[in-house]
Amino acid sequence: GKMAAWMLLALVGAVHGANLLVLNDLHYIPWYNASLSPVCKCTSFLAKSSCEQTPPANSNLAQMNCDSSAALIEAAMAAAATLCPTPRGIIVLGDSTGHGLEQWIDAMPGRTVAQAQDQMVEMVTFVADAIGGAFPGTPTYYSLGNDDAYPDYGVLNATYLARIAAAWNMSRFGAGALASFQQGGYYRVDGVGAANLSLLVLFTNSFSPRSPLSAATDPCSLTSMPMQILQWMSAQLASIAAANGTAWILGHMPPGVTAFSMAIDWETCLTEYYLQILGQYAHVIGEQLFAHEHRSTLHGVRYTSGSLPSGLRSPVRVHPAISPVYTNNPSFRCYSVDDSLTINDYVDYYLPLNVTPPAFIPLFSSANTYFNVPDQSRPSMNTLLDRLYASVALTNNFLDQSVGFARRAACDADCIRGHLCAIAGISWAAFQLCTAPASPSSTPNTALAVGLAIGLGVPAIALGAWLVWRRRRASPLTTPLLRA
Repeated sequence: GKMAAWMLLALVGAVHGANLLVLNDLHYIPWYNASLSPVCKCTSFLAKSSCEQTPPANSNLAQMNCDSSAALIEAAMAAAATLCPTPRGIIVLGDSTGHGLEQWIDAMPGRTVAQAQDQMVEMVTFVADAIGGAFPGTPTYYSLGNDDAYPDYGVLNATYLARIAAAWNMSRFGAGALASFQQGGYYRVDGVGAANLSLLVLFTNSFSPRSPLSAATDPCSLTSMPMQILQWMSAQLASIAAANGTAWILGHMPPGVTAFSMAIDWETCLTEYYLQILGQYAHVIGEQLFAHEHRSTLHGVRYTSGSLPSGLRSPVRVHPAISPVYTNNPSFRCYSVDDSLTINDYVDYYLPLNVTPPAFIPLFSSANTYFNVPDQSRPSMNTLLDRLYASVALTNNFLDQSVGFARRAACDADCIRGHLCAIAGISWAAFQLCTAPASPSSTPNTALAVGLAIGLGVPAIALGAWLVWRRRRASPLTTPLLRA
């Protein structure tokens, strides 16, 4: 009964070909070993005597707190082909490669960075071939993640980018997209699904305080790599606006405070410039799709600004992961879309690793579970946030489902506040004010509203003057305010 209804829900969109598949954080490792436990990440070069084990049930496929085996990648693609059939397109939001390249190099003296890049190309190619094999001929749009680089969060040279472009068949998007990807890992694709929809795919590694580039140069400088990428994005949005088009912004690491560590993944000045661009082109931006957090969540639900002629249509959507390395059951998302690729609903599917035999099953539908929202617009997500704020039980249910029921403990009041403030806003200033203890005369919703009003808007001033004002680079990377 209930499962049959879920399967019918999943297949209704397929009758009209109105699906869009999103995959991310696949983290394939060719060295996965089921005889080794999560103590050493199921990896031989991290193995200790205490790591050896009798392989438990389902371990040939996957183990919690390890990256993805070849069997898991292939099982996920087979399940996606059944549960999200004939998609209009596939969006892959980064991190095809697994963790541990640094340790892989260290495990054998004499290994080089070039060999690490060879290994990454092998992993990227394996994942691309698995996707292509399950969905032959389906348009697929890839973005680079932090683990698709060596070192982690690094920027990539033109030779490596050319090899990745070949693995992803980037030439099909035209000379302009291929050239910008090979130059800096970012690109634009026009005519996606509908003639007036464009994808702007960002390469966000240099945005992070963890990036080696961020440590060596000033990311707030007009000439920095991340600032140049955002200026490119702004110019593309201006072009799309002039053509009365719509843009989706795609990338790996999202702006905002990550639910994984309650820290930022973008330098503060870059987040604020991004928000300034969003304010200027809110009427052009249809979706913002990101990954990296290994869970399903949102950012920027309550973003408002008096300078916006019309509000942003959608919040930042963060997607669940295939790899179970961070205590999450493997998951992927299937969107239901109309002819113009407007998102109507979505279903997240997950693989409960503690169930035998293992199989991907529906986790939730945005419209047909506790969400109970009429559409995927930002106002509807705002309504959802109100419901979460009103119910601790509902919020814990939301957080349980965000990782496929793999959480180890429920959230206390501070933890819940942190998660909801991360959903509500984007900027670090808003998050700090939102999570600050409320005064006796204010309610949590009051603190939330004040925090967002102060912390999210960026004055529409000249970029040069604004950058001088923002020269201080607050990067609260090591401040774990609240943890799930």
